[in-house]
Amino acid sequence: MSGFFALLIFVSLAALVLGFIKPSIVKMESRKKVMKIFIPAFLVSAVAASITAEESDLADEKTEEVEAEEDSVVEEDNYDTNEENTRENNNEPVEESANESVEDDPAENEANLEETEINTTDEHANDMTMEQENAVASAESYINYSAFSESGLIEQLEFEGYSADDATFAVQNITVDWSEQAILSAESYLDYSAFSKSGLIEQLEFEGFSNEDASNAVENIVVDWNEQAALSAESYLEYSSFSRSGLIEQLQFEGFTNEQATYGADAVGY
Repeated sequence: MSGFFALLIFVSLAALVLGFIKPSIVKMESRKKVMKIFIPAFLVSAVAASITAEESDLADEKTEEVEAEEDSVVEEDNYDTNEENTRENNNEPVEESANESVEDDPAENEANLEETEINTTDEHANDMTMEQENAVASAESYINYSAFSESGLIEQLEFEGYSADDATFAVQNITVDWSEQAILSAESYLDYSAFSKSGLIEQLEFEGFSNEDASNAVENIVVDWNEQAALSAESYLEYSSFSRSGLIEQLQFEGFTNEQATYGADAVGY
């Protein structure tokens, strides 16, 4: 399993480097998309490799402990057998242990009940396969490093090589607020590019968020849409030429109001 994650680390790093050079090589639309996909992929692969190595060490330690206990039991049995044989040879009667009645201890019963509940919980956790455990760990790591929609996180796990069933299982067995993820994703998008209000909602829906979560996110972030229109106008002029009216129309097409589009054109000197 450690070799698998080492391969993922290499692939993620290689894709990240190639994506920065030319996003189309890794079938991405922009360097921003490359960063969003492959930086978390690299980090999660490294974390998962570390977790797998630790689990392997713990398994080895448990095996050694079990073997030591078995050796101890064998030694005790051998000692008892030798002692009994010695008594028989010396015609000494072997004492029989009398059954002693022990009254129930309420505190001890309660402790036993708690231990039973803990064991039941552990058994439920152990119902997961190794692949499911790793998928859950990967899902939690991705959520710690970046924002995802539910469907987006499942797709990311499948991209990492997990089956659709294991990826879905993992996403359904982590604690996450998808509305909060939509807000974090909206803020992240605005850090890299300019959007109109409706354009940002559409982008969040494209990433897999529901219309409700996407709309709620856009309503709960601090943003100046006039400033976004100005940034968008500046971005358009870096790649193409526009007349004033043409630039305003393009900004309106992107979802800005006429007032916001006009502000954007004024801000860039038109």
